[in-house]
Amino acid sequence: MPETLVPALEDLERDFRAAWADDGFRAEYADLLTTYAGRPTPVTECQRLSERLGVRVLLKREDLTHTGSHKINNVLGQALLTRRMGKKRVIAETGAGQHGCRHGDGRGALRPRVQGVHGRRRHRAPSAERLFG
Repeated sequence: MPETLVPALEDLERDFRAAWADDGFRAEYADLLTTYAGRPTPVTECQRLSERLGVRVLLKREDLTHTGSHKINNVLGQALLTRRMGKKRVIAETGAGQHGCRHGDGRGALRPRVQGVHGRRRHRAPSAERLFG
């Protein structure tokens, strides 16, 4: 960890621990997961596949969340914490662009400014190229 980041990470850890101990913060997070992200997602039993394999096969339907993945759980919590800390933006480091795109979804729920940070341009996936230019 670069030494210059240590104070910011210590602040983040302190504020996260305080937020997570706050019932109001946790209630708002749970409400966002339900009303914005579409949680809890259903579990679907795959009867024919279960019969064929001889075991019960269940699928957790993450494709049914607002963004079609688990990443929205993380970014909604980050957006809430960003707001609680009085910060103006979230910096999203991303490889293929999906995490940065999910931060955009979190921004839609809570309005923090999102800044994408991405590696070398030649390694960008099309989704990252659209998000970060």
